[in-house]
This record gives sequence, C-alpha cells and structure tokens, in this order.
Amino acid sequence: MNNVEQLFDKLVNAVGDTALANQDSESLYALEVDSDIKKTISRGELLELVSDSAFVCDHPEGTCHQAVAYEWNNNSEDGDKVFTGMALKKGKWFRHSWIVDANKNIVEPCTELADDYFGFALTEQERDEFIKYWGQTLPVWAKTDEEIQRVEYLITQADTPILHP
Repeated sequence: MNNVEQLFDKLVNAVGDTALANQDSESLYALEVDSDIKKTISRGELLELVSDSAFVCDHPEGTCHQAVAYEWNNNSEDGDKVFTGMALKKGKWFRHSWIVDANKNIVEPCTELADDYFGFALTEQERDEFIKYWGQTLPVWAKTDEEIQRVEYLITQADTPILHP
C-alpha cells in the first residue's frame, strides 16, 4: 500500500465516507511525495473542532502555508502550535496547515473553517523550517502580477528571494 492509500485509510477511519479533493495523477503524485505525508500517517490525529471558539483569518484560499507563516510571525502567542496535514470540506480532503492556540482552538488561516482537521503538531525544529520556507515562498497558483500582488504581503522575509515551489 502506498503513502496516499495509507493516508486515505486513516482519513476514512477517522470520519467515514470521504474522498480526496484532487485525484488526478499529478495531484496524487504530489501527495505521495509530500515531505509530511509519512508524518501525517504516523503522527496525525483528528482534532476536535469547536466552531464557537475557533478563529478564522482572512487570507486568500490556497495560501494556508504562507498564511500560517505570516500569522506565526505576526500574531503568535505562547502555547500556539503549528499543525499540518489534511482538512475536510464538503466531503473532500485537501492538504492544509493551521495553528492551534494554547486553549486548543483552531486558528484557520484562510476565510472558512473546514469541517474536520486531521494532522500533527510540528516540533519546534519542524516549525522553524516550515515558517522559514513558507514565509518566503509564493503559492504555486500565484503566477500573474495581479495574483502575486494579492498575496505578496504574506511573504514576510523580504530580505530573502521569493521562491516558487
């Protein structure tokens, strides 16, 4: 069984009948070789989402990693943890990152809470590497000048070159 199949089994066991959001061969390959997929399989957990106490930021959809780096650099507090893994919306799982605060509240970096969150807390070293990388990396979809202008505020490390993943 490959990594994607193992991960999907965990997700289905956690919440039931769902699907992966992107099932084309390119997306499945990208998920298979994602540097965090094995950690999501071995360390991932379904987080309890309490909508009334969750926080929703207002960063553009498709910028969760960059938005987490931005929020960490600008608004993090003692006890906050960076999580990465998968989120579920409308029955479809997709790669996602978010913050969990000291009170175990989800801090959703984009504009809408997911239905479920399955992932793991990054260690301090993993978090620092994540923040450094995504704090200087544009989302893959930001190709035109207009798209880049919409998200360039998320790139917090201005002294380093902007990377395209």
